[in-house]
Amino acid sequence: MIEEILDEINKIPSIRGSVVIGKDGIPIKSNLMSDIDETKVAAMIATMSRDIENSLRQKTTEHIFVSIYTTDGNIFFVSTKECILAVVTGKNINVGSIRIALTKQIKKIINLL
Repeated sequence: MIEEILDEINKIPSIRGSVVIGKDGIPIKSNLMSDIDETKVAAMIATMSRDIENSLRQKTTEHIFVSIYTTDGNIFFVSTKECILAVVTGKNINVGSIRIALTKQIKKIINLL
């Protein structure tokens, strides 16, 4: 079922892949293009998520949504207490559609874990 959710996310134009990551940084399930190292991406995103969550410790929030823009592409992720859902994209993207998809799909994934 998680595979189907990732397939649905990957239908958004310019998405190069998606991954569900455990809070420990281990990929739970991924659907990334072959040139993307899922282990490195998962570890990097989990580390950033942990650092952001530690910085926001005083504030309670259900989800943390993060956008990272680079010259080669972008990473978007939503972090919850259960897991992290991330996408890697090209440069030309519709941020709104990605944000809506991640917010909607993370709820489904949490129910499956």
